[in-house]
Amino acid sequence: MKNNADAIKSQFRRSASRFYLINLAVLLFLAAMLYLASEYNYYAQAFIPITTLFLIWLFNAGKLLRCPACHQVVRSKEGLIRMPTKCTHCDTSLV
Repeated sequence: MKNNADAIKSQFRRSASRFYLINLAVLLFLAAMLYLASEYNYYAQAFIPITTLFLIWLFNAGKLLRCPACHQVVRSKEGLIRMPTKCTHCDTSLV
């Protein structure tokens, strides 16, 4: 039982690391696009696509973080600011 709990915690740590890396990559990509758009004077034309990508990322980023035990999307009471310690669906300890 303890090995299974340790495996779940390890999988969640990997998932959380991947979650943060993907979010950092998207944030850097959007910042680079904003910089390039302003540098080459295409800011007015690029504003709507960049804003759309930002909103898509904002509302879907949380779907990347799932419980390894039940595969449901997890959230803490503070949203995604703090990593959840337990799955809200199956009550499995994640940290």
